[in-house]
Amino acid sequence: MSSRRVVIIGAGYAGVMAANRLAGRRQPDDLNVTVVNPGADLIQRIRLHEVAAGSRATAQVPMRSVLSGRAEFIEDSASRIDPVNRHVYFSSGREPIGYDTLLYAVGSGHTSADVPAGAHGFGDAESASRLRARLSQLDEGAAVSIVGAGLTGIELAAEIAEQYPRLHVRLISRGIIGSDLSGSGQHAVRSRLAALGVEILENTDVQWRDDSTLTTSGGYILTSDCAVWAAGFRVPGLARDSGLPTDAEGRLIVDESLSCPEYPEIFGAGDAVRVRTRSAATCG
Repeated sequence: MSSRRVVIIGAGYAGVMAANRLAGRRQPDDLNVTVVNPGADLIQRIRLHEVAAGSRATAQVPMRSVLSGRAEFIEDSASRIDPVNRHVYFSSGREPIGYDTLLYAVGSGHTSADVPAGAHGFGDAESASRLRARLSQLDEGAAVSIVGAGLTGIELAAEIAEQYPRLHVRLISRGIIGSDLSGSGQHAVRSRLAALGVEILENTDVQWRDDSTLTTSGGYILTSDCAVWAAGFRVPGLARDSGLPTDAEGRLIVDESLSCPEYPEIFGAGDAVRVRTRSAATCG
């Protein structure tokens, strides 16, 4: 029996877990697993707020310490997927590789263009380290404004307030903080932020004026010694650029089995995927 090749693009939590489960099968000889990722480390994004606040040294874990030894690892960026001929092309120009099954798990993040001038970006290891250095330089009473109150912004605000009680931490949300949580979840989040002294501004848009001043949609001017952009995560354009079906944000569209309807040998997982249910497909 000839072996089949599974290519996994992206080595975040979803990609690594999928690779390890596939490579750990009792009969692995009929399956070759290849993982493609731009960096040599697994970035624990759920720990980045701790790195920024100084309570954790790093959120980076060497890939080979978490990835099965039975999985091949390619440190490179996928530039294009050819779904017809089943090939993955690379930014470095290296020889493309073929696949029988592909898992699209590229995740999400910021680009430098997303972050307003004068603000600190947040969402990768480098930005977390830069923010940590900046926080350590602030004087007592300095204001830290975090724009974006999803789970990332909430975690970051709470961690900074806990580690730097001498700072004034402000969390700014375009909507209601914790709106995706249950009623009890919202109450718990608000209670914890209040106990830490975090100022909350809801239903507030921000217009950036310079590196130390923010203007709210209500016309209020806020002085800020450190502004952090924790909103507007986007997915890479790989799926869209490869001609795969995507939504308006560029997320790969998959069905309830997580496979791409047009190309059933392509599966998706994580932030860069949108699951289209049968009812949604019927209505759409």
